[in-house]
Amino acid sequence: MNVSVMSLLVEFLLQPTIAFVTLISIVASRDDQHRGFKKAVDILIALIGVSVLGYTARQLYATWHQIDTHGLLLQLVLPVWLTIGFLPFTYVFGLFANYEMAFTGIDWATRDRKARRRAKIALLTKFHFRARAVHDFPLILAERIATAPTLPAARHDYGLSEITVGCRQAFTGGYPTFARPVFP
Repeated sequence: MNVSVMSLLVEFLLQPTIAFVTLISIVASRDDQHRGFKKAVDILIALIGVSVLGYTARQLYATWHQIDTHGLLLQLVLPVWLTIGFLPFTYVFGLFANYEMAFTGIDWATRDRKARRRAKIALLTKFHFRARAVHDFPLILAERIATAPTLPAARHDYGLSEITVGCRQAFTGGYPTFARPVFP
Protein backbone atom coordinates (compact mmCIF):
# COMPACT_ATOMS: atom_id res chain seq x y z
CA MET A 1 0.00 0.00 0.00
CA ASN A 2 3.05 2.25 0.11
CA VAL A 3 2.10 3.80 3.44
CA SER A 4 5.75 4.31 4.24
CA VAL A 5 8.80 3.98 2.06
CA MET A 6 12.19 2.87 3.31
CA SER A 7 15.42 4.35 2.06
CA LEU A 8 16.71 3.13 -1.29
CA LEU A 9 19.68 1.33 0.27
CA VAL A 10 17.45 -0.54 2.72
CA GLU A 11 15.06 -1.54 -0.08
CA PHE A 12 17.96 -2.79 -2.25
CA LEU A 13 19.38 -4.85 0.60
CA LEU A 14 16.13 -6.10 2.10
CA GLN A 15 14.48 -7.47 -1.05
CA PRO A 16 17.30 -9.86 -2.10
CA THR A 17 17.82 -10.89 1.52
CA ILE A 18 14.16 -11.85 1.94
CA ALA A 19 14.20 -13.71 -1.38
CA PHE A 20 17.40 -15.58 -0.47
CA VAL A 21 16.16 -16.56 3.00
CA THR A 22 12.85 -17.72 1.53
CA LEU A 23 14.67 -19.87 -1.04
CA ILE A 24 16.79 -21.38 1.75
CA SER A 25 13.57 -22.24 3.61
CA ILE A 26 12.12 -23.90 0.51
CA VAL A 27 15.26 -25.95 -0.13
CA ALA A 28 15.51 -26.94 3.55
CA SER A 29 11.90 -28.16 3.53
CA ARG A 30 12.73 -30.84 0.97
CA ASP A 31 14.77 -32.97 3.37
CA ASP A 32 13.77 -34.17 6.84
CA GLN A 33 17.30 -33.87 8.22
CA HIS A 34 17.17 -30.08 7.69
CA ARG A 35 13.96 -29.67 9.73
CA GLY A 36 15.70 -27.77 12.57
CA PHE A 37 17.45 -25.45 10.14
CA LYS A 38 14.18 -24.77 8.32
CA LYS A 39 12.54 -23.85 11.62
CA ALA A 40 15.31 -21.34 12.35
CA VAL A 41 15.05 -19.82 8.86
CA ASP A 42 11.25 -19.58 9.18
CA ILE A 43 11.69 -17.76 12.49
CA LEU A 44 14.10 -15.36 10.75
CA ILE A 45 11.53 -14.73 7.99
CA ALA A 46 8.85 -14.08 10.62
CA LEU A 47 11.15 -11.65 12.45
CA ILE A 48 11.84 -9.76 9.23
CA GLY A 49 8.10 -9.55 8.54
CA VAL A 50 7.30 -8.34 12.06
CA SER A 51 10.13 -5.78 11.84
CA VAL A 52 8.82 -4.37 8.56
CA LEU A 53 5.30 -4.29 9.98
CA GLY A 54 6.56 -2.52 13.12
CA TYR A 55 8.48 0.02 11.04
CA THR A 56 5.39 0.72 8.96
CA ALA A 57 3.23 1.12 12.09
CA ARG A 58 5.78 3.51 13.60
CA GLN A 59 5.94 5.59 10.41
CA LEU A 60 2.16 5.59 10.19
CA TYR A 61 1.90 6.88 13.76
CA ALA A 62 4.58 9.52 13.25
CA THR A 63 3.10 10.88 10.01
CA TRP A 64 -0.61 10.35 10.71
CA HIS A 65 -1.51 13.99 10.08
CA GLN A 66 -0.01 13.83 6.55
CA ILE A 67 -1.83 10.68 5.45
CA ASP A 68 -4.96 10.76 3.32
CA THR A 69 -7.02 8.27 5.33
CA HIS A 70 -9.89 8.22 2.84
CA GLY A 71 -7.54 7.42 -0.05
CA LEU A 72 -5.72 4.83 2.05
CA LEU A 73 -9.00 3.13 2.95
CA LEU A 74 -9.98 3.05 -0.73
CA GLN A 75 -6.62 1.44 -1.58
CA LEU A 76 -7.26 -1.16 1.11
CA VAL A 77 -10.76 -2.03 -0.16
CA LEU A 78 -9.87 -1.92 -3.87
CA PRO A 79 -8.58 -5.54 -4.17
CA VAL A 80 -11.66 -6.87 -2.39
CA TRP A 81 -14.26 -5.27 -4.62
CA LEU A 82 -12.23 -5.90 -7.77
CA THR A 83 -12.12 -9.59 -6.89
CA ILE A 84 -15.86 -9.67 -6.22
CA GLY A 85 -16.52 -7.80 -9.46
CA PHE A 86 -14.30 -10.18 -11.43
CA LEU A 87 -16.03 -13.37 -10.24
CA PRO A 88 -18.94 -13.22 -12.73
CA PHE A 89 -16.51 -12.85 -15.64
CA THR A 90 -14.52 -15.83 -14.37
CA TYR A 91 -17.68 -17.92 -14.13
CA VAL A 92 -18.85 -16.99 -17.62
CA PHE A 93 -15.41 -17.74 -19.07
CA GLY A 94 -15.34 -21.15 -17.36
CA LEU A 95 -18.86 -21.90 -18.58
CA PHE A 96 -17.89 -20.92 -22.12
CA ALA A 97 -14.78 -23.14 -21.97
CA ASN A 98 -16.81 -26.11 -20.68
CA TYR A 99 -19.46 -25.72 -23.38
CA GLU A 100 -16.72 -25.39 -25.99
CA MET A 101 -15.24 -28.71 -24.90
CA ALA A 102 -18.63 -30.42 -25.01
CA PHE A 103 -19.44 -28.87 -28.39
CA THR A 104 -16.08 -30.03 -29.75
CA GLY A 105 -16.99 -33.59 -28.72
CA ILE A 106 -20.29 -33.27 -30.56
CA ASP A 107 -18.53 -31.87 -33.63
CA TRP A 108 -16.21 -34.88 -33.64
CA ALA A 109 -19.12 -37.30 -33.27
CA THR A 110 -20.96 -36.33 -36.47
CA ARG A 111 -20.59 -34.35 -39.64
CA ASP A 112 -24.31 -33.68 -40.06
CA ARG A 113 -24.99 -29.98 -39.33
CA LYS A 114 -28.58 -30.55 -38.21
CA ALA A 115 -27.53 -33.31 -35.83
CA ARG A 116 -24.79 -31.08 -34.41
CA ARG A 117 -27.19 -28.20 -33.90
CA ARG A 118 -29.81 -30.50 -32.32
CA ALA A 119 -27.25 -32.01 -29.94
CA LYS A 120 -25.88 -28.60 -28.93
CA ILE A 121 -29.37 -27.26 -28.29
CA ALA A 122 -30.10 -30.36 -26.21
CA LEU A 123 -27.01 -29.65 -24.09
CA LEU A 124 -27.87 -25.96 -23.70
CA THR A 125 -31.48 -26.61 -22.75
CA LYS A 126 -30.61 -29.38 -20.33
CA PHE A 127 -27.61 -27.87 -18.51
CA HIS A 128 -28.40 -24.14 -18.77
CA PHE A 129 -25.76 -22.28 -16.72
CA ARG A 130 -24.51 -25.17 -14.57
CA ALA A 131 -20.81 -25.09 -15.36
CA ARG A 132 -20.03 -28.15 -13.22
CA ALA A 133 -22.62 -30.27 -15.02
CA VAL A 134 -21.27 -29.22 -18.42
CA HIS A 135 -17.72 -29.88 -17.23
CA ASP A 136 -18.68 -33.39 -16.11
CA PHE A 137 -20.37 -34.20 -19.43
CA PRO A 138 -18.73 -37.42 -20.64
CA LEU A 139 -17.63 -36.96 -24.22
CA ILE A 140 -18.44 -40.60 -24.89
CA LEU A 141 -22.12 -39.59 -24.88
CA ALA A 142 -21.58 -37.00 -27.61
CA GLU A 143 -22.12 -39.57 -30.34
CA ARG A 144 -25.28 -40.87 -28.65
CA ILE A 145 -26.74 -37.39 -28.43
CA ALA A 146 -25.65 -36.43 -31.95
CA THR A 147 -27.33 -39.51 -33.45
CA ALA A 148 -30.65 -38.91 -31.68
CA PRO A 149 -33.45 -38.47 -34.23
CA THR A 150 -35.19 -35.57 -32.41
CA LEU A 151 -34.43 -32.92 -29.81
CA PRO A 152 -36.57 -34.52 -27.06
CA ALA A 153 -34.88 -37.83 -27.76
CA ALA A 154 -31.48 -36.22 -27.41
CA ARG A 155 -32.51 -34.60 -24.12
CA HIS A 156 -34.19 -37.61 -22.52
CA ASP A 157 -33.68 -40.94 -24.23
CA TYR A 158 -30.01 -40.67 -25.04
CA GLY A 159 -28.33 -40.05 -21.71
CA LEU A 160 -28.75 -36.39 -20.77
CA SER A 161 -31.44 -37.15 -18.20
CA GLU A 162 -29.11 -39.68 -16.57
CA ILE A 163 -26.31 -37.09 -16.45
CA THR A 164 -28.59 -34.51 -14.86
CA VAL A 165 -29.75 -37.01 -12.23
CA GLY A 166 -26.13 -37.97 -11.55
CA CYS A 167 -25.14 -34.32 -11.15
CA ARG A 168 -28.04 -33.68 -8.77
CA GLN A 169 -27.06 -36.65 -6.63
CA ALA A 170 -23.42 -35.56 -6.62
CA PHE A 171 -24.37 -32.04 -5.48
CA THR A 172 -26.68 -33.33 -2.73
CA GLY A 173 -24.09 -35.67 -1.29
CA GLY A 174 -25.35 -38.86 -2.90
CA TYR A 175 -21.97 -39.59 -4.46
CA PRO A 176 -18.45 -38.36 -3.65
CA THR A 177 -17.80 -37.51 -7.31
CA PHE A 178 -19.81 -37.15 -10.49
CA ALA A 179 -21.90 -40.20 -11.15
CA ARG A 180 -21.34 -41.70 -14.56
CA PRO A 181 -24.58 -42.41 -16.39
CA VAL A 182 -26.02 -45.89 -16.27
CA PHE A 183 -26.63 -47.17 -19.77
CA PRO A 184 -29.77 -49.26 -20.35
